[in-house]
Amino acid sequence: MKNSPAFPPAFSLSLLAILLLSGCASMQSGSGQPTLKQTQLCVDWPMTRYRNAVAAGAVTLGEQQQVNAGQRPAVGRPGR
Repeated sequence: MKNSPAFPPAFSLSLLAILLLSGCASMQSGSGQPTLKQTQLCVDWPMTRYRNAVAAGAVTLGEQQQVNAGQRPAVGRPGR
């Protein structure tokens, strides 16, 4: 008998929703881009929860691939 995951299958979508609703996606600094500190504060805890969910086996392979694809830098796009 297979155990059902502790988190819903749309975990990566809920992670995105949390970031958007918390205001992390909005640009609040004067230059129109968030500072590194703002980005760190907005991303650290959700990513820790995501990594814990992966370790617990609560994230499907497809969801892991979606998150991994979103973390890769764009090809041919220089860093700033």
